[in-house]
Amino acid sequence: MTRQRRDHRRPVAPLRLTARDEELLLGLNRLRLARTRDLARLGFPGVRLDTAAARLRRLFDAGYLEVVAPDRTAENRYALGPAGRRYVADQGEEVGRRPRGGLEHHLAIVRTWASIATELPAGVELRLARPDWELRADLGDLGLTVVPDLFVVLAAGSRELAVAIEVDLGTEPLCVLWAKVRAYGELCGVEGLFGWREFALAVAVGLPSRGDTVRSHLDARWRGTGAVWLLGEGPGTALRSLSESLTPPLTMSPHSKGPRSGLTSSGGGSEPDGQVGALGND
Repeated sequence: MTRQRRDHRRPVAPLRLTARDEELLLGLNRLRLARTRDLARLGFPGVRLDTAAARLRRLFDAGYLEVVAPDRTAENRYALGPAGRRYVADQGEEVGRRPRGGLEHHLAIVRTWASIATELPAGVELRLARPDWELRADLGDLGLTVVPDLFVVLAAGSRELAVAIEVDLGTEPLCVLWAKVRAYGELCGVEGLFGWREFALAVAVGLPSRGDTVRSHLDARWRGTGAVWLLGEGPGTALRSLSESLTPPLTMSPHSKGPRSGLTSSGGGSEPDGQVGALGND
């Protein structure tokens, strides 16, 4: 029996989108490209991976998703398909561009974003999240000395903590990361970052062999709140540590700036049909 290609659409009857499907499409528009596992984590909490994958396949066959399968053993990567882009545009949202080149780093940022959105401690929400591509699209002409891979605001009631996050896959020399830490240090407490004079700095590390080195450097060179975690282990422990530093905001929050996705602002898994709405949008 010939195995059907994963990037070949099967003829299907017209598909009626569910509320979860609609939230998933809007969320994927922000993510631009995401692995099956991360979409399942965000859109289908508590659902078996194969069940979530079957629904993603149905959305692909109906033209709402595009699938990228790097090789026969690799996990699918999904982007919006023609019908998905039309749906997003019909909601009055700008359709995001699919990333080119550097996909592994992009996917690692998405993985980090999805992990944060779904591993928040009880009582903490992801009030704001802006990935590198949204920050550069909005603020690229401001001459920033450093742009985080992901910028988030954690909140518990009126208490908020801004966090600049770098994703280190080990593909660049450590001196590149050290230069970024130094640049963040020059901004924190002085000029600030996106309206936040004080902010925390976190690093998600892909190679376990670099974890201790990054922790030691951050402990020695970063004077503010910091955190390091391994991508393979997730940010749960780091998020609990960061949440202890939540304080009332001292400056005007930049929540009024940046592109809006139409997603809900609720965090911590409060969406009844999934957690894509908890991606952190003001």
